[in-house]
Amino acid sequence: MTRIVAIDDEPAILQAIGDYLEHYGYDVSTYPYVNVSNDGFTNFCDELSGQPDLIIVDYRLPGDLTGAQIIDNMRQKYETDIPAILFTGDISRKTAGDAKEGDLYLLYKPVRMETLRTTIEEILGTTPDAAG
Repeated sequence: MTRIVAIDDEPAILQAIGDYLEHYGYDVSTYPYVNVSNDGFTNFCDELSGQPDLIIVDYRLPGDLTGAQIIDNMRQKYETDIPAILFTGDISRKTAGDAKEGDLYLLYKPVRMETLRTTIEEILGTTPDAAG
């Protein structure tokens, strides 16, 4: 089963992403990045049973790290270039540059769930039927 990690500071968005993608057969772990504790995030990563197949992260999060930096940290932890989607309402050149530099797919908010799903299928070369 395709394993996806979604990270955002808005629990309602995480719930929507998790429910939608699980409906299509993906195994989704969500992390509400409202507590900026590095220990909490490290514990979350440690609790995952193996590396995810895809990471989905909001660009703007509380604290000092951007979503792009979190993706980089997770890639370092798992010592592999995990495919990732960065989503944001920030249309600045810096955000686009961070996405390009990190080889990240960039989706601008508001993101339609269908767009998210088709982007995942494109990145992973799967369809919902193949994910389960």
